[in-house]
Amino acid sequence: MGCDCDIDGTGDTEDGVEREDLQQRLVAKCKEIGIEAKIKKYPDRGTYVVAEMPNGREKRRVAFLSDEVIERALDLGFEKYVFLADYVAIACYENCVIEALIRPLAGFPAHPSEYMARCMASILSVKTA
Repeated sequence: MGCDCDIDGTGDTEDGVEREDLQQRLVAKCKEIGIEAKIKKYPDRGTYVVAEMPNGREKRRVAFLSDEVIERALDLGFEKYVFLADYVAIACYENCVIEALIRPLAGFPAHPSEYMARCMASILSVKTA
């Protein structure tokens, strides 16, 4: 079971070469740690990185859209984090941490994958601060 998650919004650097370098470095890091990743092209503009992150026994597709998030991801040991299968949650077993969405009695948020993307972006920013 795969789920597309977008990490952060789109953000372009002024220098396309710098953006391409960041993306290539992220893809190389992913390959180094055994995560499949590639650069994809928007139909009408720019490029972004898609990584197949661990998700229980399967993979979850995560898109790294902005340069800022790619830079933070390069500084983070994101290989320590895994999605928890069918749950809207991520875990870092090394640090004994699970980040999860708790469903309120009134119902589920409209976009749980957006919530998880924000959690990952938040973790990225805390780890690099």
